[in-house]
Amino acid sequence: MSFFTRSNPVMFPLQSTGVVIKPITDGCAGLVNFKSIPWRAKLYQVSGGGPIADGQPVVIVGREGNVLLVEPA
Repeated sequence: MSFFTRSNPVMFPLQSTGVVIKPITDGCAGLVNFKSIPWRAKLYQVSGGGPIADGQPVVIVGREGNVLLVEPA
């Protein structure tokens, strides 16, 4: 039995916005400032469109564990 299993994504019915403070790439999580708190974040749909740079707005569509799922705004 593993205590560190991956949780299923939870999608938010109302989407909010945040600002990237550490770049998010297709393969790596970055950081997003959401309600004045830094959160780990990763792309919800890996699109191959390149990284999301610092200062760019993102739409928060859900979470997976304590990692936010985001899309470019």
